[in-house]
Amino acid sequence: MTTTLAGRKRRYALEEESPLAAGRLANVYLARDLDSGGQVVIKRFHRHLYEESLESFLRELEHLSTLNHPNILPVLDQSQQTRVGGDSFLVLPYMEMGNLRSLLHGRKFCPPSVLLPLVREVAAGLDHAHASGIIHGDIKPENILIGGVPRAARLADFGVARHFVVEDMVATVTRIITKPQGASAYLSPEQLQADESSPRSDLYSLALVVYELLTGRLPFNIRAPLFVQLKARVDGDLVHPRQANDQLSQTISAALMRALDVDPAKRPASAGAFARALEHVPKKWDVFIAHAGGDLDPAKALYGLLGAQVKVFLDDARLRLGDNWDQELAAAQRDALVTVVLVSVRTEAAFYAREEIAAAIQMARSDPQSHRVVPIYLDAESAAQPPYGLTLKHGVRLDQGDDLTVIAPRLVDLVHELKSAA
Repeated sequence: MTTTLAGRKRRYALEEESPLAAGRLANVYLARDLDSGGQVVIKRFHRHLYEESLESFLRELEHLSTLNHPNILPVLDQSQQTRVGGDSFLVLPYMEMGNLRSLLHGRKFCPPSVLLPLVREVAAGLDHAHASGIIHGDIKPENILIGGVPRAARLADFGVARHFVVEDMVATVTRIITKPQGASAYLSPEQLQADESSPRSDLYSLALVVYELLTGRLPFNIRAPLFVQLKARVDGDLVHPRQANDQLSQTISAALMRALDVDPAKRPASAGAFARALEHVPKKWDVFIAHAGGDLDPAKALYGLLGAQVKVFLDDARLRLGDNWDQELAAAQRDALVTVVLVSVRTEAAFYAREEIAAAIQMARSDPQSHRVVPIYLDAESAAQPPYGLTLKHGVRLDQGDDLTVIAPRLVDLVHELKSAA
């Protein structure tokens, strides 16, 4: 006999009585939407769940539904029944390739060329959630689903870890946590020690997932006693990625170790920054000097001061106004660590006042550890009205009697600082 379920919007029939997957909170079934005929997934919560936990989670779904992003799995519908002991369920899209572990296909580890494009997508969804003030708290391979044409990755189970008790008790160095936020194998050090979750604890968990898929193991001994595993994370005593898989590049290894730093402040600023670091290609230029026609002389002077110490790109040296100028300029910016904008009252219709500078500013705001915009105000009038929301604190004003020889050493120091951070 086919089981039929009534949601708030539509009716559904289970295609098989046996679940696709069984979990501590719910079983997952393949089902058919009886109104549209399409395949969906039904997540049926276990009847023994605490009433307050289930009800609070289902209420929060209204808030979570605002996470409208292509890399976040949406909730299509839910049961009319929300009380404990009833048949409470969610209706989700069917992701035919399963979760992230399916990428292994019997292999020891997943090639970066296969995994990293999906990590970019997961990072985009995670950053969207963080920008909305929502922390996932339970990132693990099972909560990253794959499907669709073209293939796409989607984060699932937002909010679950805040509402339901995780069954395994986690013994830390200092105490026992009976309600950790997420599966213990993927918790960050700060979650283990203080039960504190943040966007950067989500980032740590994502880095553990990426490490595991790229190496076939976690960076600590999963067969060791639980206390030993957790202490390794709290102490930062992790196996280097290239020890686990010597085929990984130095770029990937460095990005993973930075995202797995014990200190949250030392991790990348966002999931997107982490994803970009995994695929980082060394910059061609250290400094890109943007100028206006009236400021060509100081631009050339700065080019001469910096050229012996760092790699400098002066846009006049290679770019000319023409059909592809905008695209070439944006590409040159992306290939530099620092964009220097020479700002003067004589440049009203020139480079810094055009839309091209917006791309560099956006790069700097989204990932300040890999790109900076430094405006240099050549006169007091320009410093009084900086462009694009920049302020004097973002750049340098040449005071009376100063010249560009004062600026050059500061730019060289900034380049070295960014290279060290990377």
